[in-house]
Amino acid sequence: MKHGEGVLRFENGDVYTGEFKEEKFHGQGEHTAKEQPIEIVNDYDYSEKIYRPNFIEGTYKGEFVEGIRHGKGEFRSTETYTDYNEIVQEEYKFIGEYKEGKEHGEYCERYWRFKEGYSTEAFSYKGGMKEALFHGHGQFAPGLTLRSASYEGEYKDGKKHGQGKETSIYWMYEGGYENDYEGGTGRRE
Repeated sequence: MKHGEGVLRFENGDVYTGEFKEEKFHGQGEHTAKEQPIEIVNDYDYSEKIYRPNFIEGTYKGEFVEGIRHGKGEFRSTETYTDYNEIVQEEYKFIGEYKEGKEHGEYCERYWRFKEGYSTEAFSYKGGMKEALFHGHGQFAPGLTLRSASYEGEYKDGKKHGQGKETSIYWMYEGGYENDYEGGTGRRE
């Protein structure tokens, strides 16, 4: 029975280094999940299959409780795959707290970066999370894209809800939001 500190290597290439309690990851640890190819269906042509890595590939370093991410931690993932004959690179980083395996806490940071061909998109979020959804006060900032607007304000269950300010290069709205839409009183410029 694994108990205390150690290293566990899985047949698929995953590695866990850290503390164990009764055979489970428990306490501080680092878990690196290797690329697991999965088959998904093309959203536009259901007869075409796309092969890409599983989203869980990456490294988590932080706290575990009974084998589940729980407490402070950091997760980083980098994927490269082909989609419609274009090479796509995705980078993802989360810093914050987990609750029962999900991103959850009053202050968390999430970063995404996607590069497809010559196009690069980047986004960041800093603020509250509840069960892996934006929740509470937060700031969403688009990176290089001109199609997205930045937002600072209240979120509820992943949607803009409450008071906030949304700004693009073309317009600005400040006021109330309900279920991700402008609502109540506010001003648009």
